[in-house]
Amino acid sequence: MLSPEGAQSPPGRIQLLPTGQLLIDTSAEMHVQVAAVLESIKNHQAEATPRVTLRYWAVLGTKGSPQDSSIGAGMEVPSILSDVLDELRRVHGDLAFRLVGNATLVSESGQEGDLSGETLNISQRAYVQESKLNVELAIRFEYTVDIGGFRGSGEPLPLLQRFRQGVKLNTSLEPDEFVVVGENTIRNSDRVTGAIDGTIFYIVQWPVAK
Repeated sequence: MLSPEGAQSPPGRIQLLPTGQLLIDTSAEMHVQVAAVLESIKNHQAEATPRVTLRYWAVLGTKGSPQDSSIGAGMEVPSILSDVLDELRRVHGDLAFRLVGNATLVSESGQEGDLSGETLNISQRAYVQESKLNVELAIRFEYTVDIGGFRGSGEPLPLLQRFRQGVKLNTSLEPDEFVVVGENTIRNSDRVTGAIDGTIFYIVQWPVAK
């Protein structure tokens, strides 16, 4: 119903017809006001919800040369992380690095995004706040190793076991900066085939298109 402020009784009625049209039964003066409101609604363009792209890297740092492990075999850390690695060496000592997982995840501001990969599982909820990004992150690193032994005949007895590590946190990011958001230290027996022994560092970047 149309009911201007101070009116004792409604001067008209608005009805939505089955065709989707509006039927407005009111005075000529009120029709002018209704038309102005509808025109304002039509011309108002709601801002699109911004999308957020986050890039993730899981980097294994070890003392000396990287172990002979199938995890991240042949995967070199990209050169864009050179400054991050230098800072990690300054804090943790001389480390050799190997890339053991990487991913890119896109989600809308305020909405949760999830990604499941071979080694990385990621959940993010990011909120764009002008030039800063507030994020809720859950990063899980998973890998499988053979912890088997030998049969009585001396034949290998494979036994695969899945290992899981990860971090969960709330933090804020600046455009294009690289942030080490967490780390896990892994210590496995030398007898475990394909095991890794060192520290997993989780690095996140919010790349912003220029």
